[in-house]
Amino acid sequence: MQTQEEMNVLVPEKLAEIKPIKSIQDYILANIQEFDAYVQSVTDVKRNWKALNQFFLEELGHD
Repeated sequence: MQTQEEMNVLVPEKLAEIKPIKSIQDYILANIQEFDAYVQSVTDVKRNWKALNQFFLEELGHD
């Protein structure tokens, strides 16, 4: 996990000057492990839309 100083280097200067909203920051810090676990569990699934696209084209009369 990066420190605030390390994160400041990664963002534009003006954005780094914005003070964090305390309640949101506290919530994120309290739940960071849960957020990390969720992000790690999400998989990149690509759907095949060919059948659905064909259905819509047929319904529109553009088959």
